[in-house]
Amino acid sequence: MKKQSLLFKAFRIYNLYQEVVLMLKTFIAFLILSLFSGDGWTSGVASGTILSIYDLPKASQYNSYPYDANFLDNGNILVTNMHGNGKNRGNVMELNPDCLTGIGGDVIWEFNDTTKLCAAERHANGNTLVTAAHEDGGRIFEVDGAGNEVVEWYNGNDHGGDCAVDADLLPDGNLLVTMRYSDDVFIVDKADPTNKIWEYNTDDYGYGGDPLDADLLPNGNILITCKNSGKIIEVDPITKETVWEISGYDNPYDAERLPNGHTIICEAKGYDHTDITDNGRISEVDENGVEVGEFMFGLARPHAIDYVLRDNGDLDVLIADTGAGNYKNGNRIILIRGWSDMGSTPPTPSAPPPIRLLR
Repeated sequence: MKKQSLLFKAFRIYNLYQEVVLMLKTFIAFLILSLFSGDGWTSGVASGTILSIYDLPKASQYNSYPYDANFLDNGNILVTNMHGNGKNRGNVMELNPDCLTGIGGDVIWEFNDTTKLCAAERHANGNTLVTAAHEDGGRIFEVDGAGNEVVEWYNGNDHGGDCAVDADLLPDGNLLVTMRYSDDVFIVDKADPTNKIWEYNTDDYGYGGDPLDADLLPNGNILITCKNSGKIIEVDPITKETVWEISGYDNPYDAERLPNGHTIICEAKGYDHTDITDNGRISEVDENGVEVGEFMFGLARPHAIDYVLRDNGDLDVLIADTGAGNYKNGNRIILIRGWSDMGSTPPTPSAPPPIRLLR
């Protein structure tokens, strides 16, 4: 009995230690922001920005390895961990936003898989679209609220194998897929997921391999993040012409087009797992490619970003920061509140036009 009591006390002391560490990290973040606010920030980031950090629980020595993070319509946050359930065993978690305040919070929902997971998004019907990077080419599927698989959208075995890293459900019901190793971005038909109705190869068009993300923009074009060439490109899906691009990035992993026409980009800056420096960076560029905002305090290797436009016009940015090897930081979700002011009346984005079937 005495031994159990001592173990219980040790456990409580360890939990208290974890809470103190988290509080100290949050305090340091606020201190950094107070020191660098105002003239210390570049023009794109509002002074008085609030930073919140949530350290993901370690599933194993491989950590959680967050690959994706998204704001949900219900106010919660959806996080995809490549190793969240152990080595090469990913999971998707829906977190209460209190997790990002440093005062607690709960895991609202969780899905565990036996393979690496790269991305997830929640649909209007409550299902969650999951992208799994299987060694045989990956799989894209939907699970319901109970974690049961209800739809298989894509199976790498049907297409010769590859590595699926991202998938987005389009307004017309088709699926936009990004494949890393074949350098392909394509759309599969909702009526026949084995049928590609549109395809763009980043290497064939001179932008190198390793596309890691593709998004359909409100104007109908597709924004593609090309890791190897360090470029972000906007492609007209009808003509396949590049209508906008920016280059010079070191291992970009994700890019998002903001309501004001600017683009935010997350950059890993090096891919050496033995490098213990934290070089990650989030930047904002305008339509002319001029950098107008930057955030890089203690980022390890940011893999994904998302944003939400609040009713007061403030833009909040969510970052999935992945640590690897000897990186000091990482394996955490970072929320930047009030990244920039989009005005008191948020614009209403129009639905993108459907992409014609291209053969």
